[in-house]
Amino acid sequence: MPTLVGMKQQRFDERDVLDHVTIRCIDSQEECSRFNALIEAEHYLHSSRVAGKVVRHVAEYRGEWVGLLCWSAAAYHLKGRDGWVGWDDETRRSRLGLLVANSRFLLRVKPGEVPNLATRVMKLSCERLDADWQQIHGHGVVLAETFVDPDFYQGTCYQAGNWIELGHTAGYRRKGRDYYEEHARPKRLFIKPLRRDAARLLTAESLPPAYAAGQIEPKPLCRIKVPVLGSLFELFNTMHDTRRAAGRRYPLACILGICAAAILSGARDYQAIADFAAGLTKLQRRKLRCWRNPHTGQYEVPTRTTFWNVLTRIDPSELDARLGQWLCNLQGAATDALAIDGKTIKGAWTSPGRQLHLFSAFAHDSCVVYAQCAVDEKSNEITHVNTLLDQVQLDGMVVTADAMHTQRAAAHYLVQQRGADYVFTIKKNQPELLKKAKRMLPESLFFPEETPASEVSRTHRITSPDSMHG
Repeated sequence: MPTLVGMKQQRFDERDVLDHVTIRCIDSQEECSRFNALIEAEHYLHSSRVAGKVVRHVAEYRGEWVGLLCWSAAAYHLKGRDGWVGWDDETRRSRLGLLVANSRFLLRVKPGEVPNLATRVMKLSCERLDADWQQIHGHGVVLAETFVDPDFYQGTCYQAGNWIELGHTAGYRRKGRDYYEEHARPKRLFIKPLRRDAARLLTAESLPPAYAAGQIEPKPLCRIKVPVLGSLFELFNTMHDTRRAAGRRYPLACILGICAAAILSGARDYQAIADFAAGLTKLQRRKLRCWRNPHTGQYEVPTRTTFWNVLTRIDPSELDARLGQWLCNLQGAATDALAIDGKTIKGAWTSPGRQLHLFSAFAHDSCVVYAQCAVDEKSNEITHVNTLLDQVQLDGMVVTADAMHTQRAAAHYLVQQRGADYVFTIKKNQPELLKKAKRMLPESLFFPEETPASEVSRTHRITSPDSMHG
């Protein structure tokens, strides 16, 4: 290790060094090459490779490089840091670009030559880091982080610089793209807010213009465990594939399994499904039987076009029935209460000027959809109750619905034909039925008369369709 600035003199003024050391950003290819060579030769990790966007700072004293700092992408997930910020998973993924890691710090002096030099250099670097990141990458950063290996260093300069210690890491390191292995060497985690309002900014609904470019739209991540992905493949593996055998790379069950997992994880269009597929790990791809490229040995995923070609040709009713049954099986014990309701689907059109309207039956306790059907253009939900529930086991269940379905035919179908009970809503648009209910039921079940919108009984479990009018 060279002495301070490669000096030939044996003595120097510590105060002079601290007063005149400066920090600047390097970006020329020649200086970057020199920077990396020094890191590889003198830093204890002997590696200049870092992840993501990078800013390199050099500390100079009288023209000599006395310190090197490399700032790069922050760790994807740290429990202590994320808890301090107050992030949920989606916000963390979208705003991780506003964090930066001190991935390398090399002080090119002998230990003890300038006791406070590390603290001074780190302070000067942090003061200009936000502006340098903005200039080079188009957006600022608000929080810095670093790891200190206690087997080599004590983290004194971070402590002196008012960095916040958040404990130790779990002691795992990344091995390949999809796996982690334990290395039994937990590191101390420090963070440094570059703004006083860093935590508030990182969780705010919107970002200032200087930081907005650092936010990304996160791709949907697979939230389904690997063994369950295998059951998705088996679910669709018996469906008839209408595609020509020639040129098939992906089984139909693979494509439909990815689509189902993507939708359940938040994907809402074909491109989002393709992005979801691209983010699947090697183990997830293998479980879904993705095509393995014989030349590279890698498991590849279908493209957006492939998903579109398959989904536009598949029988939607069969797909819906299978997926609904799969969700019910995952839930375990069957529900004892179903709600029926309809919603118009945003962005889905059945004809010019008419959006798709889906009528669904879903469990009160788990919100799992047991069945659904599209409402015809010249019809309404009332006429589709039988169609919706014919394939659902209703014995002993309670079916709830809004006031639209407070009809004699619906009550007769549920009680007499399917062995179910119901809870329907009575409003003032059925005055005779409301009067009859008030005569038959306790007054405490009804809202006060001054209720402006409608007068609704709090619960009406009527098990005889003969009491229904309309």
